[in-house]
Amino acid sequence: LSCNTATNSNSSITDGNLVQNVSMATESPATDSGGGIAQVTFRVRCETLGHGEAIFLSQADNPSGSRIPLFTTAKSYPWYTTRTPLSLPLPATPNNKTYRYRYAIHRAGIFHRWEEPSDGGGIEEFCAQQTIQSGDNTAVHIVPLRLLHGGEIYTVNDVLGVTAGPPDIDHIKVRNNFSSVGSLARKNASAGSLYGLNSRNNSGVGMTDQGSKKKVGFAPQPHPSSHRSSEAGAVKQAVHLTSSDGLIVVSAFLPVHLTRSNDGEWSADWDYEALLSMQTHLRVTRVGTVKWRGWHGNVGGGKSDESGVPVDERHKVEAVLRPFNCVPVWVPTTLFGEMYNGFCKGVLWPILHNVASVYSGPQTGNAEKTDADKDIEPYDSQYAEYSMDDVAQGPIHGDGGREGELWAAFTAVNRHFTDVIIQCFNEGDLIWIHGFHLMILPSFLTRRISMAKIGIFLHTPFPSSEIFRTLWCREDLLRGMLNADQVGFHLFEYARHF
Repeated sequence: LSCNTATNSNSSITDGNLVQNVSMATESPATDSGGGIAQVTFRVRCETLGHGEAIFLSQADNPSGSRIPLFTTAKSYPWYTTRTPLSLPLPATPNNKTYRYRYAIHRAGIFHRWEEPSDGGGIEEFCAQQTIQSGDNTAVHIVPLRLLHGGEIYTVNDVLGVTAGPPDIDHIKVRNNFSSVGSLARKNASAGSLYGLNSRNNSGVGMTDQGSKKKVGFAPQPHPSSHRSSEAGAVKQAVHLTSSDGLIVVSAFLPVHLTRSNDGEWSADWDYEALLSMQTHLRVTRVGTVKWRGWHGNVGGGKSDESGVPVDERHKVEAVLRPFNCVPVWVPTTLFGEMYNGFCKGVLWPILHNVASVYSGPQTGNAEKTDADKDIEPYDSQYAEYSMDDVAQGPIHGDGGREGELWAAFTAVNRHFTDVIIQCFNEGDLIWIHGFHLMILPSFLTRRISMAKIGIFLHTPFPSSEIFRTLWCREDLLRGMLNADQVGFHLFEYARHF
């Protein structure tokens, strides 16, 4: 930044929205801010960002400094905008002073690359005119400060990767002129209370104008009865996760592929098609079961004598998975088959997709098979063998009157996961549960490690109340989800009934 400014960004999460309070501080406010302070909102058109990528605004002369995130919505896409305007102090004589910046692309929360001319899309005539304007051979955006006036609001429109040509600046409106950074910070602090911002986010700012406001008396808050209720009443602070923070990702299956050689040696590799195999800067421990022959409990369906990983070779698999920070959960294959095939696939899966069978009756073992059933049986066994999923589904309400057995298997498997998670848990770790296979897991974890922060993410829709009420175990499933601190869904349509 040619006018010797630095960016300080304080963020706080309030009501699920990231409210950003940005202030531009100067090394010598008496000199650099002599021309007042301009409020500038930055917008950039990004049509080349991939899934899981985010864009940040970075100071060109200080690439390692703080970066300002830009956001978009369904209506404003592909335009990304800073949540709040940036406060740019203007020097008294801004003849040759400029504001130099560029955009950084982050992937999975980690810096990936800087913007490139190829990001400009179809604007080839501008891409061809790109000129290198910084010392590290990177094209930067430049806004001459002589085009800005103190106390006014502007919007700068950019195209990702296109830095040539004059800047596109919209003059929004005139506002009160602030003589210094401190006066603007006090104004932002008083206005920030309207958005639920904590006054401690504006460090060094005196709230001198609060005394003149009329004080309104409220009834005292009730005394918190539990650890979680006391935390709910506290003001939420900004969450900054670093490489020292721990995260336990729990799923029914580990995102790895196991291979066993003829000599009995095991090897593992990431399942790159699995979403949970994405790498991050956090200290992640993944917990789940492993897929191997007979893992789904169909020990006799495909004429296979194998039943999962042999017990005497489990220590080899654990050693192979240790470099991947993966911890396997060893569950008897018959028990896991009843849980996965019987309850999850036979009961939960149809219900979660708003399917209820009201005509299927209980099937008895004495019923003789017809010729049609005998013709279909070989295809069912082949489907179960090659799909690595489950056998043909029966009636969804308990698989022929076996509600008690299937529910007992479901709870038993969730208890196996609970024991392994407690062994891996360190105080302060976040526990992130994925999938409807572990819907009651938060209940078990809360009883044994009440201080843990638990989140559950469903990758399936939540059914309507008319369908969900047909489950005999609906209260336990719903209580398990509500025992988590946060519940996530892919889409609003998935969560609307929840």
